[in-house]
Amino acid sequence: MFLESSVDRFAVGFAVLVAVAAFIFVHSSRYQHKQVFMFWQQVGLPMGTDQIQESLRVRLRRSHKASFYGGLTGGLVAAWQLVMTPNASLSFSFVMLTVFPAVLIGATLFDVAAMMKDAVAAPRRDVPRLARAQAVSVTDYISSWRFWSAPAITLLAVVLGVAGLVMGTVGVIDLGNLLQGAALPFLFIAVIVQVACWTALRKIMQKAQTVSSTLELAWDDAVRAHTVLKVGMLATVMAWLALSAMGLAVLEGMGVATPGSTALIIAQTTPMLGCSGIFMVFRYGSSFNYFRHHLWPEIGATKVVLGQGA
Repeated sequence: MFLESSVDRFAVGFAVLVAVAAFIFVHSSRYQHKQVFMFWQQVGLPMGTDQIQESLRVRLRRSHKASFYGGLTGGLVAAWQLVMTPNASLSFSFVMLTVFPAVLIGATLFDVAAMMKDAVAAPRRDVPRLARAQAVSVTDYISSWRFWSAPAITLLAVVLGVAGLVMGTVGVIDLGNLLQGAALPFLFIAVIVQVACWTALRKIMQKAQTVSSTLELAWDDAVRAHTVLKVGMLATVMAWLALSAMGLAVLEGMGVATPGSTALIIAQTTPMLGCSGIFMVFRYGSSFNYFRHHLWPEIGATKVVLGQGA
């Protein structure tokens, strides 16, 4: 059993500690107001009114709670698979190809579902609903190179997989490493996730924006862009992990990535480094305010104090 190892026990204990801390934070009023402040700084829109601020607090609270429960569900699914697998252990491959994707998929799925039910502002009956003058697309909320990175990496993984099958058929590499390992199943899962992400993005763009003012529409775009970025990040991470797993399988089939070899160390480190880079690209820099420069260039952040109406 995997808990027989002290490393496994420490890992499980640490995961439980993180889950408990996250549960406390997402239910903390102070943490929720801090998240509104951070989101306001990242987006760069004027807060406008107390109503918008409170609506954002509620929306971000639901988003973080949904992400927590979704990630917890994914983690429990991974734990169940680990328990049901004979002689299982918390290996690096299992963490990167099972635990991490399960948590990320669960968190994103629950968050998108919560977003589809929410709105930044409740429609007011005494004020006409504001209609957008021009239609928008996904690339109005996320840069084109971020949007197309997931399909491009997935295509590379598919090409590498086909090349590996061809090389295995002609005897260049050991085909058993490719067919019996996790690379092909994970590639299949990654492709399914790509399709699901494209479907989710289409649903997000079709969701009605029930707002009564230009500023409410801009903030609704901010929340929409935030969700689009999460979906794009999930698709890109899964594509990168599929490419990494396929590359490792090919190297093992060639006899290069042997236990203790430099090639194996590099191949096992690459997924983690790549995912860290993807998180940086989708969660920092110009990712949050891209939509503002694209859709609302005339609106800039104003020096307002949160908690006070404009």
